[in-house]
Amino acid sequence: MKLLQTGLLLTIMVCCLTACTGLAMLADDKRSLGEITEDVTITSSINAKFFSDEMVSALAVNVDTYRGVVTLDGLVANQAAAARAIDLALSTRNVNKVISNLTIRTQALSPRGIVYQ
Repeated sequence: MKLLQTGLLLTIMVCCLTACTGLAMLADDKRSLGEITEDVTITSSINAKFFSDEMVSALAVNVDTYRGVVTLDGLVANQAAAARAIDLALSTRNVNKVISNLTIRTQALSPRGIVYQ
């Protein structure tokens, strides 16, 4: 019974941290519970780095992780801030690669992101 309660609590926590709107999204996910937990941990670690960094605004950059692949979306002030965000994400444990969809405020949007490994 305790294992069931722990599993249910972990599932609820994952849903809250990943901002999913319901358990239906979790049911459609092809990842195991362990993979989901690892992805949530990666996302949380990167967000914590962004919050403590002076160059990167955690509120302006969205971080998504799927099976160790991190996608960064949002606006940054300049190329140095974009590079810093990518470096912080790449330096996070268990990150396989980073896809940057970051936009520099003074530049036009590009149709595709850039992949860093």
